[in-house]
Amino acid sequence: MKEIRLGIIGTGKISAQLADAARAAGGYTLASLLSRDRARGEAFAAENGIARTFTDEEAFLTSGLDAVYVATPNCHHAHGAIAAATHGLHVLCEKPVAANADEWRAMRQAAKEHGVVLLEAMRPLHDPLLGLLQEKLPAIGKLRHVRLEYCQYSSRYDAFRTGEVLRAFDPRYGNAAIMDIGVYCVAVAAYLFGAPRTVQATSVFLENGFEGGGEALLSYDGFTVSIGYSKITASANPSCFLGEDGSLTLDKLNSPGRVVLSTRAGGEEQLPYTPLANNMVHELRDFAALIAQGDTAHRWQTASDITIDILDRIREASGITFA
Repeated sequence: MKEIRLGIIGTGKISAQLADAARAAGGYTLASLLSRDRARGEAFAAENGIARTFTDEEAFLTSGLDAVYVATPNCHHAHGAIAAATHGLHVLCEKPVAANADEWRAMRQAAKEHGVVLLEAMRPLHDPLLGLLQEKLPAIGKLRHVRLEYCQYSSRYDAFRTGEVLRAFDPRYGNAAIMDIGVYCVAVAAYLFGAPRTVQATSVFLENGFEGGGEALLSYDGFTVSIGYSKITASANPSCFLGEDGSLTLDKLNSPGRVVLSTRAGGEEQLPYTPLANNMVHELRDFAALIAQGDTAHRWQTASDITIDILDRIREASGITFA
């Protein structure tokens, strides 16, 4: 298959990580960058090996691309994805895939109408370690409780604490801890277990109304999933899957590197796995495979359907609103 000519929208840290992963994955040409600021865009492109820089969206979308990676603020994901799909371009959209379920449905419809692949860049769902964990779940017996925890102290929170509100802590951009951090926990639950029967949630808010962290409880038949997430504290605990006959512990949710199986009989086993330095490689390889296969109705879209619905329900329960 010919190399995929990839365009990137956005010049944040995540775009640089994606560019690095595209080189490691192989099969991609970093063809174009779209940035609001030409000087910043050109500097970013030079640093990350991107051939051309644009500030005009139409010129970018008609520059000979095959696919686009959308890494704008959450509130702009739908616009970028729909614009790309309308131009016949495949779309890899950074998590959360949209600001709400209505936007996600519009994105899916645009991708369907134009016959392009639309994939949420949700890295743990593509990491092979999650598949190994899934294979081992029967070993812990009847599942009774899952604790998914991901708390990451944001580098931008230091500025907030001194009075400077950067975009990452501005809810007007569709930002919230549940959208930026908790979404990893929600997506793993959605992918492994499907839609919950009920959703309960509560949040901690900062002075400007931004949600800094929270807790959610998802109920399923016979077991519960509790979710802890934060942008203003760091995690001290792994994620755990607790069954009647044992447990599985996962070290880090967004970029897992270690899963340990423990049984009531006293046995302990670390699943054999060597993580990649940048596990975004896995989602890029899956994206390329979907494009090659013409698979526009893939299984990860179902996970995104469920994830965005849970996010909406958590925001409603916790009172998280965007302008």
